[in-house]
Amino acid sequence: MGGNRWKGITVADRLDARVDHSGECWVVIRGLQGRGYGMVRFEGKCQLAHRVAWQLENGPIPAGLFVLHRCDNRACVRVAHLFLGTAKDNSQDTARKGRFSPISLRNLTYRFPKNDHAVDRRRQGRAHRAVASATRRGELIRQPCVKCGRTAHAHHDDYDRPLDVVWLCRKHHFDVHVA
Repeated sequence: MGGNRWKGITVADRLDARVDHSGECWVVIRGLQGRGYGMVRFEGKCQLAHRVAWQLENGPIPAGLFVLHRCDNRACVRVAHLFLGTAKDNSQDTARKGRFSPISLRNLTYRFPKNDHAVDRRRQGRAHRAVASATRRGELIRQPCVKCGRTAHAHHDDYDRPLDVVWLCRKHHFDVHVA
């Protein structure tokens, strides 16, 4: 009973068994990790599925290069939607598409504080927790970005008024903090 169910199955076939080919993007539907990337076991370890797809089609990825998505769909493994780039290319692609992780956005906020004052992290944390709690209870309704209509996050002009927020997407939130 304890045998490997994939024994004798190629990596390409294992990956293919996890992918929905019905749309423009070929999307991994089984084996997604928390950030939305597909995963597959390759060369003895779990790896990002889009990198494995690239390697199966094109050979090894040169050192220092990333496999980037033209389609901006993390679960896509269609090689025609992938391209190689440097860390700088990856950062520029992220900025161009308006994607910033909350971690990188938070770090940029501290490097470029608005009005040249340090952010009080305790006040900021309390304000963010108040928004999360009020949203869960239905007292505060998440709105689209006031500038572009995309999915938004709460922006505080004043952490002492935690429920007085402006809803901004990551791109516009970033722009507020570095402007």
